[in-house]
Amino acid sequence: MSGELKRLALRGLLWSVVQSWGGKALTFLLFLVLARLLTPEQLGAAAAVMVVVSFLQILGEQGYGDALVQRQNLQPHEANLPFVVSIASACTLALAVALGAPWIAGAMRAEDLAPYLAVAALGLPLSSLWMFQEAFYRRGLQYRYLAARLLVVTAFAGALAIALAFAGWGTWSLVVQAVLAAGLSAAWMWRRPLWRPSRQFDRASFGEIFAFSRSVTTYRVADFVSARAVELIIITLHGTAALGLYSVGSRIYQTLMQLLSSSVMGVSLSALSRIAHDVDRLRAAYTKTLTIGSAVGTAVFVGVAAVASELTRTVFGERWADSAPVMQVLMLLGAVQCVQFMNGSVFNALGRPHYIALMTIAKASVTLAALALVPAGSAYELAVVFAVCQLSITPVTYWLVLRLLRMPVRSLLRHGAPFFVSAAVAFAGVQWLRASGLLPPSPVLQLGLLSASYLGVYVVLAALTGWGQLRAVASYLAR
Repeated sequence: MSGELKRLALRGLLWSVVQSWGGKALTFLLFLVLARLLTPEQLGAAAAVMVVVSFLQILGEQGYGDALVQRQNLQPHEANLPFVVSIASACTLALAVALGAPWIAGAMRAEDLAPYLAVAALGLPLSSLWMFQEAFYRRGLQYRYLAARLLVVTAFAGALAIALAFAGWGTWSLVVQAVLAAGLSAAWMWRRPLWRPSRQFDRASFGEIFAFSRSVTTYRVADFVSARAVELIIITLHGTAALGLYSVGSRIYQTLMQLLSSSVMGVSLSALSRIAHDVDRLRAAYTKTLTIGSAVGTAVFVGVAAVASELTRTVFGERWADSAPVMQVLMLLGAVQCVQFMNGSVFNALGRPHYIALMTIAKASVTLAALALVPAGSAYELAVVFAVCQLSITPVTYWLVLRLLRMPVRSLLRHGAPFFVSAAVAFAGVQWLRASGLLPPSPVLQLGLLSASYLGVYVVLAALTGWGQLRAVASYLAR
């Protein structure tokens, strides 16, 4: 890597982190405020609309953004045909939603969603507009401009949504927020475009770009079905209020997964790719990242699960207390996923990304079938079914990694088990302390005491049972 490219890459990495962490933190804070202003029915209606729109955005953008970013020696005119196809697809989808909103709402057994869907569909072509400019900024590693756009747009649209919620707009406040954010993002990106469309079309390059984008879209659709189908099932079977409770219960899980797991996965992919030719070094690096993920990621997810009840009442308010069981289930799921996701870095580093695609499709199929067939009487029970389905391929992923790295099962357990066991014991300690009746009546004080109890027990047990692994990681990082 040349000095100039290294400088751009490091700067891009810094601003990418600012964009990711800053954007997610700001979005979470805005959601927290809006959750205190809206009812479960209002928040659930908005969540249902966003599920539909998010899925259609995948179909409208069609993966062309990623295809343009990865294409070697991309010429400006090669983006013209993908741009036209994406905009045409997004406009067609928006028109179809606007006209078919009553039918879509009826299929979800929530007829009141029809006007929200029709308005929210306006964001589809706007999203395709800014995604193409973003692709060229990503190619140039110019993440500073992207980070500024995300933070400013999120803050402005969120502030308006809060004002509308205060004024009694209910679900409309979130729908307006989504459409306004898409419009402002499009205006921001086209204010300083790195690429301008022309009338020159290249069908040969479009075929190559489409072949890549088709794979991206297939993966995204499968991943969406695997992760978000539960929300459609909830609103269909239990209504908007149940979906609102699920949305609040899943919010911290989703935020932590995006921040913690994506960061660890990105760093581990960069490191593992450099030594993919040396199985011994790759195996050693994998065990170190496994140790870090188990010691930190698993501890965080299990800790939040342990105090889910007090955290929900303190952060979101008493009206959302029923969402705590959902949060607990999903956080325990995240405790496994945040470590399991590192297996994807191994597959990519060894040039086997198709493993990820196949397992994502399998997981989506299992999840969709189970959610449709397994009887569940509440959002919590559906969350349990969802969590079990998400873990259905976990044994397969570890079996493949162990086979590729020629690594025994006992080595895997030695590097992860001490921290899983320590977290489990600390979790049980919190449950005992809560049931003892020794806690003060204030949820805030309860949260503080239970969190301190979990942290103290976990740190002591992890130091006693996993000290050798932690020292090995520290020595490895110090080289």
